[in-house]
Amino acid sequence: MRKFIVVLCLLAVIPALIGCGGGGGASRAAGVGAGGVPTSENNPGSMGDDAVPAGRFSQIPLAVFPCMGPNPAGIAPRLSLIVTDEGRMHIVRAAQAANPNLRFFLYEIVGATWDNLPYKNDPIGYSWIEENHPEWFLLDQAGRRIHFQQYPKLVALDVGNPEYQRVWVANAISIAKALGAEAIMIDNMNSRYDWAYGPGVIPEKYPDRASYIQALDSFVRYAVDRIHAAGLLVIGNAGGESSNSGAWEQWNELLDGRAYEPVPLFSDGSPQDVDARWVDFLSGFQKFADKINIVYMPRKPISEQNYRYAVAEYLMCAGPQTYMALYCDDYESVPTDPLQDIRIGNPIELGHRVAGTVFEREYENGLVIVNSSRTQSAVVEVPAGLKTTDGVPVEAGSRTLAAHDSLILLKR
Repeated sequence: MRKFIVVLCLLAVIPALIGCGGGGGASRAAGVGAGGVPTSENNPGSMGDDAVPAGRFSQIPLAVFPCMGPNPAGIAPRLSLIVTDEGRMHIVRAAQAANPNLRFFLYEIVGATWDNLPYKNDPIGYSWIEENHPEWFLLDQAGRRIHFQQYPKLVALDVGNPEYQRVWVANAISIAKALGAEAIMIDNMNSRYDWAYGPGVIPEKYPDRASYIQALDSFVRYAVDRIHAAGLLVIGNAGGESSNSGAWEQWNELLDGRAYEPVPLFSDGSPQDVDARWVDFLSGFQKFADKINIVYMPRKPISEQNYRYAVAEYLMCAGPQTYMALYCDDYESVPTDPLQDIRIGNPIELGHRVAGTVFEREYENGLVIVNSSRTQSAVVEVPAGLKTTDGVPVEAGSRTLAAHDSLILLKR
């Protein structure tokens, strides 16, 4: 999407786990390195002290996707990553001036272009395509151009066309190099075109999901090879897609990282991910823990419980290059947000299932507990010596955790 900020097929936001043992995690789990990676004689901590500096998770590394809201330069020292398109380079430069260590990834959308809108997140552009290659527009069964259901001005393009692939990749590399980007983040890498186009909209050229996956796969492999050859990293936005099956299982091996929108919300603001999907999300992050993982937070305003649940999910899956991504205006609250500024230290184990739908992960200075069930409450065990993020002591023992609820506790 040329100026858009992320087609929100991502953030299924937060994957993975191992075992604390029944009541709570006061001791370090044996055989787990500082970065949360299982150790062995052949792998003595591949993400150990050299790869994971002390205190790496003492604050949550934040990524922002600035749009038309306030300039994030004022909180730049608190940020780790900024992802945006060439149309917002004034924001990037201001933020980099305040934080020279800030990483910058160029945001580009594939398989789509904005119909006569001056957005800069499609490296080719609607007008040029209309004039030179109108055959790149993807048509439905009635021969009409396909528009995205949530973004009617966004028009679908034929991601499997070799000439489209060549021009897209060449332009994206040229823009990224000129702007000094470290990586290209590719949005709309979804094998489920029904999510984007809407139910019942079927491209004439790709009458089923298998044929579309094959087309998108050809783009991914072509793009990754050439972007890497240009000295750039490649990040894919997986939306809410599975980490461990189908096309994404293969693409994760090719890419340097992924963005994930893990907890799409229902209209009432509640997460719609179920336990099985959340477990897949978690295991996917653990499998690629050494890569860049960008986990989107739900857009505010949402309930306190749902917001805490999303942060807890992030903490459950975070690795040494995992970023909590904030949309547009939502980063205004960062300096005073106790959860985004939590001082919990490094993880000392992987997130793991304790029982049923209850998962735990111990950190140097805290403990995270998640009930991933959408419908059922669960009994959890809280060890002694913990407090809330607001500093209130928590009584040890059994307590009931509501469906899709969590505890983020710090050691006293």
